[in-house]
Amino acid sequence: MFASLFKASIHVLHVIPKESAKKIDVKKTVASLIKQTNYPDISLHISKSDHITDEVDAFVVNQKADLLTMFTHKLDFYEKLLAEV
Repeated sequence: MFASLFKASIHVLHVIPKESAKKIDVKKTVASLIKQTNYPDISLHISKSDHITDEVDAFVVNQKADLLTMFTHKLDFYEKLLAEV
């Protein structure tokens, strides 16, 4: 894994709409990510906002991120992630 070369922390940000009733089990999701990647330094951040770009920008600044990767799919992040579990 790329992150292990630098002993980097991986911060996963998931932005959901403000009015969403979706409940995410953060501990279970992080445990699944760690198991799938075999990399222990992963944290998950959930943000409720209708302005995704603003949330991502603020997150990058607040975390002082050195690298940002993004992706989109027809399925949301957790649907894709949990489809294999």
